[in-house]
Amino acid sequence: TPGWHITTGPAGILYDPSNSAEGEFRLESEIFLFPTNGRDREAFGIILGGRHLAEDGQSYTYFLIRNTGSFVVKGRTGGDTSTLVPWTDSDVIVKQAGEETAKNILAVEARADEVDFLINGQKVASVPRGDLDVDGIVGLRANHSISMHVLSLAVTRGTGS
Repeated sequence: TPGWHITTGPAGILYDPSNSAEGEFRLESEIFLFPTNGRDREAFGIILGGRHLAEDGQSYTYFLIRNTGSFVVKGRTGGDTSTLVPWTDSDVIVKQAGEETAKNILAVEARADEVDFLINGQKVASVPRGDLDVDGIVGLRANHSISMHVLSLAVTRGTGS
């Protein structure tokens, strides 16, 4: 407390169907990554625009980072994924090293025409809103063998800008 500690075997998405966002909003999550046991290429982050998440035809947009210092933005519909922003290195990502935890704050600002993706307060990518689904359920995504603590996952109406 506060937050949730998540340790995965297989990858998964975690969400409460009552937590959603639409229109103009800011989604933000503060996440601490624990030692990765040599699994540096596994990713974790936030999802938005979730629909039918418990079904085969699930769809959502996801914004993930890796301990290697890179991020990606992708969309998922059923078993298909589309890459909106390919894996990109960024110096703003705090890498986890040794026995220390690494804190990163991921945020998405959904505006009328554009969606901005931020890490630790720095915009790292922007995508036209029409290119992705952002209205819907919000939550978390953790790939294989991740140990992380999520201090917060919050949606604020408007974008604050």
